[in-house]
Amino acid sequence: MAIHGENASIRLVAMGGTIAFASGQDGAEPAFDGSALARTVATDGIELEPVDLARMSSIGLRDHHLLALARLVEDTIEDGSAGVIVTHGTDTLEETAYFLALTCQWGRIPIVLTGAMRHNGDAASDGPSNLRAAVAVVRSSEAARVGPVVVMADEIHTARFVTKYHAARIAAFRSPANGPIGHVLEGEATIWYRPAYTDHLARIDGERLPRVEIVTTSLAASPDALQAVIDTVPDGLVIEGFGGGHVGPEFLDALASARHRGIPTIVTSRCADGTTLRRTYAVPGTEIDLQQRGAVMAGALSAIKARLRLAVAIAAGVPVGAAFPVQ
Repeated sequence: MAIHGENASIRLVAMGGTIAFASGQDGAEPAFDGSALARTVATDGIELEPVDLARMSSIGLRDHHLLALARLVEDTIEDGSAGVIVTHGTDTLEETAYFLALTCQWGRIPIVLTGAMRHNGDAASDGPSNLRAAVAVVRSSEAARVGPVVVMADEIHTARFVTKYHAARIAAFRSPANGPIGHVLEGEATIWYRPAYTDHLARIDGERLPRVEIVTTSLAASPDALQAVIDTVPDGLVIEGFGGGHVGPEFLDALASARHRGIPTIVTSRCADGTTLRRTYAVPGTEIDLQQRGAVMAGALSAIKARLRLAVAIAAGVPVGAAFPVQ
């Protein structure tokens, strides 16, 4: 149902980032809290209820911030709010969006994340326009059904596929697999289609997530870095592999060591688009061989999102193979 009327309330969760930064003596720094952000946007009678969860660059966020945010979103739903908007730094925005997709059950209220590529002291600041677009998406009749979304530059992106594709442009975010699922035009949001999947696994309590490390492959890379990570005995491991999910043969002894230690291992692709393979290549280091050695293929997920999915699965007691049917 679309949100109308003066009694509707949207919770605005402020987590810092460029959207809340302004010019300081030595460069941009945190300046706006949730109340200040709420004053930058007209909401046509809808109340924005600000809650400050963090005031920092998103590179400083840690497990306890993500877990606190997920709890706050659940509390927002139970409080009867019409939707939730999270303002967040763009450097890790896609990871927080996907964490919410994993831990907050879809379909109840709109969950929208947004940020800015230009701070409030910049003449081209995009924070207010992105926040207005986020409000428009929360008001959409379809927004609750698509899971958490990222709204930037008037585009609506799903949590699974969105990525910060450019380091500095205003239009920095893309969804390489399928593009945005909708847009905001003339103050109204249009959602063209809904995902046929859900990423939700389970609600997670506590203050920390299982430790899952990422190691990236490259041509003729030494396995020493991978082995060093394995020797720290992480709770899980993600290998960002070549192409369809492959690693150099020199990695195989280290992967055997991970299996011997009981460390669940996920293999992703370092390509920007496409899924890992499962049954095409069988030479050492390719997907058939890796699965026979106990690795699990990540499907369409990037390494950073596979890391989060594995951490949530371990925390929730979901078998790793069952958690990664993702294509």
